[in-house]
Amino acid sequence: MTIPEIKNELEKFTVFKCGLKHELVKLDSKTKHPVKKIVSNKEIYERVALCNSSKRAYRLGCAHSNSNLKFNQLVSSIQIDNLEIKRILNEINQVISKIYLLDHEKGNLEKEFAICLENPSNSIVEIESSINSCKTTHNNYMNDLHLLKTALLSFI
Repeated sequence: MTIPEIKNELEKFTVFKCGLKHELVKLDSKTKHPVKKIVSNKEIYERVALCNSSKRAYRLGCAHSNSNLKFNQLVSSIQIDNLEIKRILNEINQVISKIYLLDHEKGNLEKEFAICLENPSNSIVEIESSINSCKTTHNNYMNDLHLLKTALLSFI
């Protein structure tokens, strides 16, 4: 693949501020209680669906696709030994690692929120605040990825 072809492929990647929506626990439309299901003989809370796999395929920073790996492979296939490109790619990977950790944090908070819906407590406001903080942090990470991707493309 030529450098212009690689750059064209890299430009297809988007940054989408989803707020890690897929971690939300589904709520019954009538009772507003969390929906549960049995997986491997264990009762768990059902989550909302991931976005379409064809969209996730080019969403940089998505915690549930191979898009980040694909992006890295494309950048690594560039046969130019440029320290700035390597530095930017390293920063991109650091942000993506933070997104993976944030994804787990938000998932745990959403589970705590579901538990509070079943057994109301005063901590529900605190959990909601933490969930909103995760969403804000995710948006900030996505802004960082957008800027880093733009900087990377300018060097290619």
